[in-house]
Amino acid sequence: MYYATVVFPDGLITSYGKALVFTQRLNGTAEIITNDIRLLQRILQPLKHILFERT
Repeated sequence: MYYATVVFPDGLITSYGKALVFTQRLNGTAEIITNDIRLLQRILQPLKHILFERT
């Protein structure tokens, strides 16, 4: 089991346009989808972002 903090900048709106009431500590399931990249690339990407792509 993993714990995560999730932010919804546009509020809790379903794909049907229905607004949901916010409740603390909701349980749910999620699938984490990542790009198929090498481990070294995963390590270097944040460093590259910090050094070259920050504006």
